[in-house]
Amino acid sequence: MNKLYDSFLKKRAILEIKRLGNGICEIIIDIDLSFSTIDTIEFDEIDNIIIVHVFEFPEYDISYDFDDLEIEDKIQIIKSLNAI
Repeated sequence: MNKLYDSFLKKRAILEIKRLGNGICEIIIDIDLSFSTIDTIEFDEIDNIIIVHVFEFPEYDISYDFDDLEIEDKIQIIKSLNAI
C-alpha cells in the first residue's frame, strides 16, 4: 500500500511542478520540511525523478530524491505547491 501511495504522491507533485513551472521544470520556493528548508524543487523528465535542493551557501547544493523523503515531507511539499 505504501508503494501505491508513494506513487500517487509523486504523480501529484509532478503535476504541481508542471502547473507552476509552465514549461520550466524547476521552481524556486522555500518549503520547511522535517530535516531542513528546501530552496528549489525540480522534475527531471528524462529520469522521471523529482529532486529537492537545499543550498548551504556559499558552496554547497545538497540534493535529495523525492522518493527518499518521509511521507509527511512529501505531503508538505504538495500542500505548499498547491497553495500557490
